[in-house]
Amino acid sequence: ITTGSVARLREIWERYRLPVAITEVHNSCTREEQLRWLSDAYQGAIRLRQEGAEMRAVTVWALLGAVDWNSLLTRRQGHYESGAFHVRRGNRPRPTAIAKAIASLVASGRYDHPVLDAPGWWHRDIRFFRKPRRAAPERKPMARKLLITGATGTLGRAMNRICEIRGLAQMRNASRNAAIERTQRASPSWHAPARAWASRWLHSPPTWYSMADSVEPMWKAMSRTRWVSMAPARPKRSCVY
Repeated sequence: ITTGSVARLREIWERYRLPVAITEVHNSCTREEQLRWLSDAYQGAIRLRQEGAEMRAVTVWALLGAVDWNSLLTRRQGHYESGAFHVRRGNRPRPTAIAKAIASLVASGRYDHPVLDAPGWWHRDIRFFRKPRRAAPERKPMARKLLITGATGTLGRAMNRICEIRGLAQMRNASRNAAIERTQRASPSWHAPARAWASRWLHSPPTWYSMADSVEPMWKAMSRTRWVSMAPARPKRSCVY
């Protein structure tokens, strides 16, 4: 069975031949998977429109998040899922990575991010209880990678496992100090902000997976070094409003 938005949208269009809008695009998962889910729905709508289907809109839900929606409101546990904005911390709504993706799609019709180099969990073999004989591709051949230093240690192995679960391509290095020293010598653009982000993300693994919303600044800082290779932006496409 083919998974993903394209297959389901095509089925709907071929059966009803009526205008289609994808509403309430939301996935209660990690921030990486939320970005992939939004991208999958948006790119699916673009593809179907190019095939001749009357795709009218793609909408994101929920703007300020939802409470206890994981149980369809059958249990009162105060479980909060952020949406385009996070409202549980601080006095003002804080834009999440989803808000930035929406702004980019509306402004230019495209959005690029390293986490999109891997398919969502609904396309990966992680969705199966028993892995099938014919495995699906886990990520693009040239996926941009996150450097994990001290990879042979306990925390380094834990980071590697987390990256595998979350579909993040990684490059492991057993010597943390040697890798950083080589990077500093190779890239004259290395400066304090980049060093601060690398230190915060790479030297303190327990902090990494509690800071999913900060993944954009981390990649931006690392892109100034030679730790990651930022691929060219994708071709501009028409936008579905």
